[in-house]
Amino acid sequence: MRRNIFDECIDVYPKDEWLKLIAGLREKLSQFNREQVRSKNKETLQAIIDNDSLDESKKKDAVNEMITLTDIAEKESNAEMMLEAKGFTDVVVSMNDDGCDVVLNMGEATDAKRAQVEDIVKRKTGVSADKIVITPIQ
Repeated sequence: MRRNIFDECIDVYPKDEWLKLIAGLREKLSQFNREQVRSKNKETLQAIIDNDSLDESKKKDAVNEMITLTDIAEKESNAEMMLEAKGFTDVVVSMNDDGCDVVLNMGEATDAKRAQVEDIVKRKTGVSADKIVITPIQ
């Protein structure tokens, strides 16, 4: 059977190292995609704000939406940083109208760890516990 470079890399690096690398890449890609969408939304809102032909109420709505987007991004980032400071890895926190999704590598998903994640996310985002969905990855 013909081997390729990927097969040779698998022989060199342990499977758990590959899984960690893939999880980290997945986290960064998710954050990158989220930031791209936000950047596009902010660009659209800025165009509305700068448009002289629109009335002031529409501009005010766009300013308020821009403030909301910035506030959400800050809350997500604060929660991610605190979770990482507590030793969790590959953390992505995503707030939406329905609540908050948390994807992270938490090792063994014990009740104590879930409670810790939930407490941090509640404090940093203001989202109630019943609206937080924790998805562990490994």
